[in-house]
Amino acid sequence: MILRYRDEMNLRFPNLTFFIDVGGRYSHEKEVPIVFAGVAMETGVVSEIRESLLAAAKGPLCKWSDGRRSKESAAVIFRMLSKRQLLAVVRTVWKNTPEWDQYFIEGERLYDIEITKYQRPMPYAKPMANFKLHQFGAVCADLLGNYSWRHRNKLPRKVFKAFK
Repeated sequence: MILRYRDEMNLRFPNLTFFIDVGGRYSHEKEVPIVFAGVAMETGVVSEIRESLLAAAKGPLCKWSDGRRSKESAAVIFRMLSKRQLLAVVRTVWKNTPEWDQYFIEGERLYDIEITKYQRPMPYAKPMANFKLHQFGAVCADLLGNYSWRHRNKLPRKVFKAFK
């Protein structure tokens, strides 16, 4: 859909880059939630923002699993997001609900049926793989929708009417 409107927009709506990450454990374990986060920015400023972020962090950012520096890295990242007014989305999935149990049980049941039917491993049909792809898609949809709303003046009128 976006490609179809590109000519009508006279290329005013920018190319976007999404950075998406996940923290937590992909398992049925209920103790640790899964957190999906994403940031949207115009592709033309990615290098500049990367350099600014590395300079503010005084070197490479730590991995989420490195608990010793995670507070300092998080503070640097959030200061950068607010200073540049970048759009960010965070989705936290708490795994201590009956819906989570039902999703996991039903997903495993369907996976077992499919591998029996096709007689081969199907790693992308596992419930956690589907869950991860669905959540990444949801984060991208939130980022694109929010970015489009924020910059709705750059959209053609007929696209903007769809937001109402």
